[in-house]
Amino acid sequence: MDPYELAQRTYALSEHYRTRLNTTAHRHVDLSVNVGEWDEALAILVAALRNAHTPITTEERQELTDLMTALEMPTSHLNEIPASDK
Repeated sequence: MDPYELAQRTYALSEHYRTRLNTTAHRHVDLSVNVGEWDEALAILVAALRNAHTPITTEERQELTDLMTALEMPTSHLNEIPASDK
C-alpha cells in the first residue's frame, strides 16, 4: 500500500466511525489523521472501539487489519472488538 492510499484510507476511518466513537476519541482520531500520525489514529480508534465494546463488521475488521499491517502494527487487539455480523 503506497503512502497516499494509506493516508486516504486512514482519513476515511475518522468519518466512517464518527457516530460510533465518543466525542473525545473521535477528536483524537481526527487530530492524529490530520497531522499524518496514522498509526496513532488507528491505535486510538481500535482502543475506543474495544473499550466501548462497539461491534464492527467483518469488512471493517479487514480494513483495520490491512491498514495496521501496512503500518507494521500488531492486530491482536482487533480480536477483542465484538463482531456485528455473527
